[in-house]
Amino acid sequence: MKLSQRDSLLSAAGLLGTVCYYFLRRHAAAFYRDKVVVITGGSRGLGLALARVCARRGAQVALLARDAQELDRAKASLERYGTAVTTWTCDLTAETEIAQRIVEIADAHGRIDVLINNAGEIVVGPSLPLDDDEFKRLMDLHFWAPFHTINYSLPYLKRQGGGNIVNIASFGGKVPIPHMLSYTASKFSLVGFSEGLQAELAPERIRVTTVCPFIIRTGSHLHAEFKGKARQEFSWFSAGMQTPLTSIDAMRLARRIANAASIGLPILVLPWQARLLVIIHAACPNLFAIANTLVGLALPKSTDALANRTLVRGKSLVEHPGLPANRVAGEFNE
Repeated sequence: MKLSQRDSLLSAAGLLGTVCYYFLRRHAAAFYRDKVVVITGGSRGLGLALARVCARRGAQVALLARDAQELDRAKASLERYGTAVTTWTCDLTAETEIAQRIVEIADAHGRIDVLINNAGEIVVGPSLPLDDDEFKRLMDLHFWAPFHTINYSLPYLKRQGGGNIVNIASFGGKVPIPHMLSYTASKFSLVGFSEGLQAELAPERIRVTTVCPFIIRTGSHLHAEFKGKARQEFSWFSAGMQTPLTSIDAMRLARRIANAASIGLPILVLPWQARLLVIIHAACPNLFAIANTLVGLALPKSTDALANRTLVRGKSLVEHPGLPANRVAGEFNE
């Protein structure tokens, strides 16, 4: 049977796509061999997933986090890959500690090739009354920490003639999320900084990738902080992590991020749910605002000023440990 011109073009496009995908995967696998990859917030969650992907591809990995015990467990889980792994305790809200750790990592490994800014915190609940300490804390971690890690890593990247920076933001850095105002404000700041920095560092052969993922299945809700009607806030937030339709697998996301960074992709928004929300927000901002208002009205209400400023850790709010999102937490050191 004779193929139509359209069928021939579709077949050729499919073949080309397959070939490109094959070579991208080969390139990404070879790209990380013997590279030194620094990951903030690398002791658990997405940071640990990224460390596993990079280590599996032959990279030397340097992990920064606050908790020494978490770092020890993360390092032990990476030993099977047979590559160099170092861990560094660091308060990423303290510029002096960041400066010291970057120098120590460069001295220990001899270079820095890839910097992944992943450390983050989540606060969920009514934003009113506005708490300036909360906003400052999340800005320190989500904006100023990447700002400082980048600033102190740039001399090493420039000296080597280039490198890669990956900033893990959120789809909440592209669209506002009710009851997560301090989180979205800080992530919006990171996205703007990261996307602008990409253009300014391109002449230096330093490639910047801004990542805006949807909800990630790592068990991170157990470390999130909730306020207002904390148990109800925990329920709606953790519900989004229970199914593949409303969240993304952490290892799949980590592989996609590693691949994107290897080719210097400027922006990565995924999965399709995140891309759809970003498109609607950009194309129909007023319609999105109306829908967002309705979502806000459906969320738990609290007029207790004290409860709205009192943070409760997610781990203390778990009622059903057997749910998928809770079970996966152990896999990612959460």
